[in-house]
Amino acid sequence: MQQFMTLETYRVLPGIGCQVGNVVYGATVTRTDTSHRETYTGCTYIPLKTRVNQHNSDMHTLNEEHQGTTLSAYVRSLIRDSIPYNIKWDVIKRAAPYNPITKICRLCISEKVHILFHPEDATLNQRSEFFSKCWHKDCHLLVNN
Repeated sequence: MQQFMTLETYRVLPGIGCQVGNVVYGATVTRTDTSHRETYTGCTYIPLKTRVNQHNSDMHTLNEEHQGTTLSAYVRSLIRDSIPYNIKWDVIKRAAPYNPITKICRLCISEKVHILFHPEDATLNQRSEFFSKCWHKDCHLLVNN
């Protein structure tokens, strides 16, 4: 199968590299045949480069029952229909991850605020994400230690 994706370099805030974690990031998928753009906003506490690699793995899985994100589902549909595209990744903001003392995850809050106030940066995001639990909390639970 021919791959059509081109991965542009990470556009990051000054002083932030792709090895930095605890960021809210954005992905812009542009169809190269029609210039149609779709956007996705996410957050990660692991290094951005690792999270992008996880997205790429989800995008190129052949298992149709694989869940993944709405971003990976959209890109899989482009690949299935042989539509050329490229992806641009941006770091939107840095934020603190889950704090077990305050029980607040500023990373999740920052992502949700960005999606709410900048919906043009989240055309692929599902609005049900606002009510989802914090995934960064699990590593701080005593059950997992």
